[in-house]
Amino acid sequence: DRLGGYKAFCNKLWNASRFALMNMGDFNLDKTPLEGRKLTLADRWILSRLQKATEQTRASLEAFGFAEAASTLYQFLWAEFCDWYIEMAKGSLYGEDAEAKDTTRAVLVTCLDRILRLMHPFMPFITEEIWQKLPMSRPTESICIAAYPEPEAAWVDAAAEGEMAPVIAAIEGLRTLRGESNLPPSVKVKAVVQSPDATTRELLERWRAYLMPLAGLSEVVVGPPGAKPPQAAAFVSGNLEIYVPLAGLVDLDAERDRLKKEIARAEQELASLQRKLDNPNFVARAPPDVVEKDKARVT
Repeated sequence: DRLGGYKAFCNKLWNASRFALMNMGDFNLDKTPLEGRKLTLADRWILSRLQKATEQTRASLEAFGFAEAASTLYQFLWAEFCDWYIEMAKGSLYGEDAEAKDTTRAVLVTCLDRILRLMHPFMPFITEEIWQKLPMSRPTESICIAAYPEPEAAWVDAAAEGEMAPVIAAIEGLRTLRGESNLPPSVKVKAVVQSPDATTRELLERWRAYLMPLAGLSEVVVGPPGAKPPQAAAFVSGNLEIYVPLAGLVDLDAERDRLKKEIARAEQELASLQRKLDNPNFVARAPPDVVEKDKARVT
């Protein structure tokens, strides 16, 4: 299973790189460098996250924490670069603004260059193959003798990370609702997003250009806590309450039956855990971490 997961990771890197290269046109980073360009929130965010990943990877390697270094790079590439930045980059790559398109291309090449050099000690062959195809000049003939990336302190952007956080949280909540309600990706839905925090509401309004396409929305209403729309699926996390009206989208009777079964299953599991924890023999003999894990599941 672990090897299968690593195979999937290699495919993820390959497909992300192929997507970027297919959208390069005649772009070359040497002719159109990143420095001095007007960056979007997504650009600033991914460059900041890249620097955090670079710092953590180098610190782990210097302490001989090879597994920790590999995990940092795995999480950054899959969860941040592929799942978030590439999706956010599609707006400018598919748009008509040539300046915005070239800025996104510059960020993609810059990130890929550093990602590939960071990963090369762990994945020498696929990283070499992709690195040789990046539209930029290479200071060495092989990635295996290229300099290992150093953190760029100027790219760390706490403001960008703070602005992106509620947008990502809202998109994740909406995707959870879509999955739980079995709504296909092709179906555009209306969403109501409520938060008591004025800053969160302002950020969601400001960056709805990310929120709408990545969550598959036809409409979004952002506001303070108030009336809940009828017949809506709900998601609550932190200072966000998200509602997606389901009338006309799903069979509500079937959805009620599904939820009743989920509740019954959860109650049965809770009762089973509670019986175990009420049993002094189990608490005395089971490993402490197992007992704590079961207690955490109950709460």
